[in-house]
Amino acid sequence: MVKLLPLIALTVFTALHAAAASASSLFADTEAIRAGDGSRFGAYEDNYLLFNRMQNNGWADADERAMRGHFSLRYLVFGWPRTAAFLSYTGEFDFYRGSRPSGPVINRISNPALHVSRALRNVLPESERAKVAEDDRIDIGIEHESNGQVVEVTSAADAARAQRAYSERGRAYFDQISRGSNFFSLTAHVSETPAGLPLSVQAGLRLYLGQSYDVTWGPLAGQGVKLSDYHRASVRIGKTVSGIGLFEGRWTVGDRGLKTDSFELGWQWVDKTGWQIPFYVRLHLGPLNTLSNYTQRQDSVSFGVRFAAF
Repeated sequence: MVKLLPLIALTVFTALHAAAASASSLFADTEAIRAGDGSRFGAYEDNYLLFNRMQNNGWADADERAMRGHFSLRYLVFGWPRTAAFLSYTGEFDFYRGSRPSGPVINRISNPALHVSRALRNVLPESERAKVAEDDRIDIGIEHESNGQVVEVTSAADAARAQRAYSERGRAYFDQISRGSNFFSLTAHVSETPAGLPLSVQAGLRLYLGQSYDVTWGPLAGQGVKLSDYHRASVRIGKTVSGIGLFEGRWTVGDRGLKTDSFELGWQWVDKTGWQIPFYVRLHLGPLNTLSNYTQRQDSVSFGVRFAAF
């Protein structure tokens, strides 16, 4: 069964690719449903399956290799003209092979959310509306994000156990640490338009309602570190170059500024041959590679297939 997991995951992502291709526009879906001939399901964030090679930067003696799956769907609840309310669920897991056990997979992210989305054309002054595309929008959401683990570090004995695991470089222990947060999100989605915007842009901001406990191990023990120190806002930009592909970058910054920010750079082949193989390469620099140990810097390079790119 374990050996079949990558094949099963690839099959799932192929199905998600078909769903994304048929439901790529939120407001188009809303109008279709209002007309009685649309599907309520579609892709929300990217869906991908990547082989991930991670550099531990001293956190462990050896680097790690894993297959990382990321899946994200939305369900349209109801909509008005150029306005929609929808549910989303985003999940992420790692399947390690050769470098460490993973039993058989390690859950990394479980992120259910409720969103209300409004077209930017209905928010901007009338003189500015021609500068944005019809599906450009702004979303307000209430979200829960966690890694679905059960180990808590709340007592002195728990803290001592965590410090011992850190000293012994026990990576598997930190995979089990429960991490979670609740927050309001504000996200703007702006695409390249005929008006001449040179880039596609997604910009997001989080207002946290509650976060997991403090870090009690390593050099950051007792310093009041929170997830918001590493992820308060993010900006993602993309540019499609004809004949070359889609280039993109993401910058995530927290309350402590440049000391805790992280970056991602990516390139996706835009297939025009009819094969429809969305080959994708990504470089991650900095912390936030996993939610369970989000303070640890862990650079990685990944390659694989991605569907429903922004």
